[in-house]
Amino acid sequence: MKLIKFTLVFFVLLSLNLKVFSQNELNTSDGNTVYDIVSSNPVVIDPNLTVTTTSSINNAIVLISEGYIQSDDILIYPNILHGVSGSYNSSNGILTLSGNATAAQYQEILRTIQFNTTGTPLQTIDRVITFSLGDALPFYPCGQTEPHFYKLINAYANDWIGARNHASSQTYFGFQGYLATITCAEENSFITQKLDASAFIGASDIDAEGVWKWMTGPEAGTIFWNNGTTITYDNWNANGEPNNTAGEEHYACIYGQNHPTWGQTGFWNDIRQFPEALDLIAGYVIEFGGMAGDPPLNIADTKTIVFQNSPQLNLTVTGSTVCEGDNGTVIIQGTELNVEYEAFIGTTSVGTVNGTGGNVQITIPTNNLVIGANIVTFTADNGTFSGNLTNSATINVIQNPNNTNTVLGNTICSGNTAEIIILSSENNILYEAFIGTTSVGNTNGTGNNVSISVAASYLQTGENIIHVIASNGNCEIQLTDTAAINVIPGPANSNIVTGSSICAGDDGIVTIISSETNIEYEAFIGTTSVGNATGNGNNLSINISASYLQEGENIIDVFASNGICNTQLNDTTGLWLYLINMPNILTEGSQINYGENGTITLLESEDNITYNLYHVTNDSSTFVANLIGNGSEIAFDIPANLLFEGENNFNIYAQNGKCSELVGNDVVIVQAEVDIPDGFSPNQNGINDYFVIDGIDAYPLNIVKIFNRWGTLVFEMPNYDNNINVWDGKSNKGIKIGGDYLPEGTYFYVVDLGNNLTPIKGTLYLKR
Repeated sequence: MKLIKFTLVFFVLLSLNLKVFSQNELNTSDGNTVYDIVSSNPVVIDPNLTVTTTSSINNAIVLISEGYIQSDDILIYPNILHGVSGSYNSSNGILTLSGNATAAQYQEILRTIQFNTTGTPLQTIDRVITFSLGDALPFYPCGQTEPHFYKLINAYANDWIGARNHASSQTYFGFQGYLATITCAEENSFITQKLDASAFIGASDIDAEGVWKWMTGPEAGTIFWNNGTTITYDNWNANGEPNNTAGEEHYACIYGQNHPTWGQTGFWNDIRQFPEALDLIAGYVIEFGGMAGDPPLNIADTKTIVFQNSPQLNLTVTGSTVCEGDNGTVIIQGTELNVEYEAFIGTTSVGTVNGTGGNVQITIPTNNLVIGANIVTFTADNGTFSGNLTNSATINVIQNPNNTNTVLGNTICSGNTAEIIILSSENNILYEAFIGTTSVGNTNGTGNNVSISVAASYLQTGENIIHVIASNGNCEIQLTDTAAINVIPGPANSNIVTGSSICAGDDGIVTIISSETNIEYEAFIGTTSVGNATGNGNNLSINISASYLQEGENIIDVFASNGICNTQLNDTTGLWLYLINMPNILTEGSQINYGENGTITLLESEDNITYNLYHVTNDSSTFVANLIGNGSEIAFDIPANLLFEGENNFNIYAQNGKCSELVGNDVVIVQAEVDIPDGFSPNQNGINDYFVIDGIDAYPLNIVKIFNRWGTLVFEMPNYDNNINVWDGKSNKGIKIGGDYLPEGTYFYVVDLGNNLTPIKGTLYLKR
């Protein structure tokens, strides 16, 4: 048998060199051929069988050598190739091929031979198929590793000795022929079934009655039965054979399946050299093989057919819908034990699973999937049979939203709502923001930038990391980018704020008690900023300009800022502004001569208002007097001893008991004595060379003008002081004829003392 042959590695190696010189060789491929019980379709026995020879081949035998079921089994030669015909004998399971062809052609023919069996129920015992070159039947007798070859020779009937001699003269591919020796039940059955032989075999007791031994072949001289005792193997008829009828039965024969008389199929009998016609011994069985000197020959080999169920292929399979980046799954329903199921996308294997007898799942790696429909097909393999499942499954992969959007956060002050921005959002995508596992807001994409508001209640002081999940309704993905919302605590809002009461025109002051260092405090009246100051850790004052204040209570709100956050202090303050509501104040001073009392009149006063008069000089302001308003004109008398020559300035303040306001000012002019001479003589004699005006220095705002008799201005001098600014008889105005010196004659003067005083006019005589 083939499996046994392959265990004898040492023997094969020893015979390898001999086989190289063999002229003919046939080899079946390794492994068994599996017959599919489920489909019961014919199976090619060995599509990889090889034949080599140096000459043409005339015959070949293919037979079911073991396990043959006569009524069921058949060998099929589907096509007549290369002129070689085939004849199948259903009684013994032998296919005979006849026709001259090359080794390559016979190899092609033998590779097409099929086996089928049609029994009900199907008989699933192993079948051994033997292939052999030539017309003899191959068989591996009694556990031997090399085949012997058998022929039924229809000659030398009723002549055992002639048959023996003829057999020994025959050869088969160099093998020596001999009358068959049967040494085991398997060989006996093979000869009976395959040859249907009623023929001589190589046993005799001619040498000693009752001592039967093999007279031919490798077993020649071996006693197998001795006077009723089986030594090795025999198969004598059960009715007392051998019985040596008439003392003449010394030669053994075997009966075939269709022996017409008393011989039982497969049993042996002892008969005469020339038996009676009753035995109908047609010839003899010749056996080749096992003789010393036989050449190494490999013209026969076997293939075993085993019976197995193929997998069920009409199974229901279901796919799945998954998101991009996820593994897919397929489910195969009603799987079989010991069957491996393999999933494919196109020609790529994407997963395997072993059947359990129920439903099984195969996970398809995401790297094997594309966006859209992925068609998954399946094979089922039970180790012998494999096939494609009838049904396929679809894995629908839905594209995820884009996960590369940039997410921007911001910095806010505690207590405020924050906002994150998603740049270049996708249409119809829901973006949901999370802090940890808590959802804090969502929005739908528009294709542009979108924002999500995050309520202050979700935020803590410091950095709050926001991650965003994008969902298209089927799939969701976390954006790679995250945003940080930095929550900065605002300044304290519990500082106490104090205000004050002020008078109209004064700046107000608010004070923040225990200010915080480096905090900017800003005061507001309504929405108008009215002042600010930087905290120093102590009490802090903010000045409020009078221009922002109105009569009555001015409510001041204070906001504290640390540069980022503004906090309105809980406390507010009021600044009380007091006004003196007065009508238009008109005053009228006076112009007096030195030594006289002055007067300043308040043309309109207000009832119950005290009016204070102050004399104002460059260095100080001196109280003069006060009057109580009566709703009409009142006048202040100014003693002469308080007045000096020239302009005396006075301020009038109104006071209502809380505030004092400047309500008017005026001037009292005290005119000094001015002495203007009638003439002078500018002749450079040192006497009366200048035009000296006594008392002019009391009027520093003066202007002196000199006109000739025709009214032409010839001299003009502001701030005339009798010293530097003085007239020496020269002209400084107009056209000068004959030089600067004016001629002797009468001239006109105008002395303007300023301060709205009446100019002094007159004439003088200039003498040379």
